[in-house]
Amino acid sequence: MSVKVIRERSDQRRHHRVTAPLFVEFDGHRVKATDWSLGGLRIDAFPGTLPDVGASVTLGISIPFQGFDVNFK
Repeated sequence: MSVKVIRERSDQRRHHRVTAPLFVEFDGHRVKATDWSLGGLRIDAFPGTLPDVGASVTLGISIPFQGFDVNFK
């Protein structure tokens, strides 16, 4: 599997966006992030109800690494 780094103009993004696998758990759903960076992530077609803009949420994050998942909250 290859990792794709998307480079954008420096005034548009603070961090490089990558497409390496990253899974997000929120509100009972586990979905794969479309792309992500140190500053945030993007999920396309989330199957549940999204929180209001500006709401504080807790996400479970999983990154596959050498055959097992590394998890963060």
